[in-house]
Amino acid sequence: MIVDSELAANSAMSEVMSGLGYPLSGEQAVELYSGLRWRDCHRKVEEDSGLRFDAEKLGRQVDQAIAAKAGAMTAIEGVETFLRGQSHR
Repeated sequence: MIVDSELAANSAMSEVMSGLGYPLSGEQAVELYSGLRWRDCHRKVEEDSGLRFDAEKLGRQVDQAIAAKAGAMTAIEGVETFLRGQSHR
């Protein structure tokens, strides 16, 4: 199953960052960090917050928070049908 993880991932990010002293709503996280690779996201978080975080440790914390939200991720409707149509048999 292919899921849309963007909202859950950014919600998890906002929870972790808020707990570490950088108050951030889920909506702000989506606006500021959607689509960024982790290296770029980490750099931007530090620039935006004025705080410093160990990239690997913070990445693990965010990954754990995302995993806890895995049940809230919804399948992208129509993807399976689309992919079956792309088969080159």
